[in-house]
Amino acid sequence: MKREREEITLINPKEEEETATRKLRASAESSASSSSISTSVFGAVLGKAPVLKSQLGLFGGWLAMAITYGLTKLIGSSGL
Repeated sequence: MKREREEITLINPKEEEETATRKLRASAESSASSSSISTSVFGAVLGKAPVLKSQLGLFGGWLAMAITYGLTKLIGSSGL
């Protein structure tokens, strides 16, 4: 009687950790962005200021963070 060999797949702990880190980072980024947008709109409404101008300021902050991220990737910084 011939037995078929079962294939065992091993989980790479480093790969699993990287996947979890990516998911956590995406979740943190989306929650930070949505709370920034809602705070910006809420502040503009309470202050009777134009909501569009408050959103433009928020866009400027995102642009600054994107430039900073790009420059750190360009020089190869890996964190603290």
